[in-house]
Amino acid sequence: MIKSMKKTFESLRPSRSDRMQESLSMQESLLRHDQRMHAGPTQTTTNPGDLLLIAAREGNVALVKKLLEVGNENGKADINFQDQYGVTALMVASRYNHPDVITQLLEKGANADLLNEAGLTALMVASENGHSGVVERFLEKGVDVNQTGKKGVTALIVASQHNYPDVVTKLLANGANVDLITVNGVTALMAASLNGHDKIVEQLLGAKAKVDLATVNGVTALMIASENGYDKVVEQLIKAKADVNLATKPNFNRGEKTALIMASKNGYLGIVTKLLEAGAEIDKANGDKETALLSACMNGHYEIAKTLIGEGANKNHADSAGETALHWACRNGHEETVRTLIKHEVNLDAKSKIGETAIAKACFMKNLKCARILIKHGADINGLSMIERSRLEFRNLFSRSTKGGQPSIVATTEEGESINYNSSMLSTDASNAQSRVPFEPETILTTSVANTSPAASPRGTETIAAQTTRGRQ
Repeated sequence: MIKSMKKTFESLRPSRSDRMQESLSMQESLLRHDQRMHAGPTQTTTNPGDLLLIAAREGNVALVKKLLEVGNENGKADINFQDQYGVTALMVASRYNHPDVITQLLEKGANADLLNEAGLTALMVASENGHSGVVERFLEKGVDVNQTGKKGVTALIVASQHNYPDVVTKLLANGANVDLITVNGVTALMAASLNGHDKIVEQLLGAKAKVDLATVNGVTALMIASENGYDKVVEQLIKAKADVNLATKPNFNRGEKTALIMASKNGYLGIVTKLLEAGAEIDKANGDKETALLSACMNGHYEIAKTLIGEGANKNHADSAGETALHWACRNGHEETVRTLIKHEVNLDAKSKIGETAIAKACFMKNLKCARILIKHGADINGLSMIERSRLEFRNLFSRSTKGGQPSIVATTEEGESINYNSSMLSTDASNAQSRVPFEPETILTTSVANTSPAASPRGTETIAAQTTRGRQ
């Protein structure tokens, strides 16, 4: 969920690996200054507007006054002059923390409501950079504390995102609306939660921020903090009575994800525990019928899986494709998760909607260590296709035996133990021989796994042995 949260709120948080998918869709430009603005205009210009920006950047009150009242050979400077990026002298003074220039410009009628290319006003620029003195000067001069920029962003949202408690204090003290939202439903509380700014969260909650407001996609502050691993923020939000069972909208990113599913997916055991203690529904599933347990297992978070099962999660729950937590652990090669599920006595032979078992999934994905673990604990291999069996054989999991004249397969466990599967457990139909069409060079065989007779193979046992040797290289 929360790639879009990273994508659209890139400036809201430190750079991290993939975690949230699209949820807060404010444009990146909405919350960032144009870097070129920071560089300022060229020093060689004679345009009075550009010179005004230079004077504002340097905090030269006298030059600002002269350019506005007298000008130069090219005339007087327009107090509301905007360069090609929409930057005004008021914004430059805000960026470089010059409150006296701010006062001069405002007293001479500068428009504080103009937006730069990034969609920010001068007050927002000051808030973005943590200049509480400049913010205070704007508010003293009557600038609207709740003015909105492009897409509805406010100074409070910007200050919350960038973690400036002093600025937030001044904005709230001067009447900032704590629950104003952008066109996509983003609030200051969400911006602070996304970055783990617990001090800001405390301030906003103290100002009675509505804890369960959601974006247009149903994303709440609790979901944001849970998915990003901010334990303290999660604790603060739960204490403020956040609803732990709200879910994202059905049409959003495989929808209906809860905070518990998000935390479980990303491996935040402490948050999972806090959510369960707060009454999170343990088996509530998303749009693909994936529960918190499935989300944890598909990502290899076996400690979370252990906790969820211990708290009563349905260990054999299947998703919309009929795949269980064990299927997903085998699909992704999470051996310790497979062991954890087996210890909790999950159904080893549950079949998906296409009839595939966990061991078949492990073979198909070539996660043969997982297959070894399943074999040791008695998983049924009878449903494996000839190709899947051949994969196991060529990786030395299976060998052949005709002890006592009875064709059989010997399966080797991860500890080197041998388990015999006699012909009654495996198909010996010679017609199956042609089903072993190879998917890859190392699985070239033309005989049934269960039949070791040279007559059953056009190339005989020597060819089989040769292929087996090559498959293990």
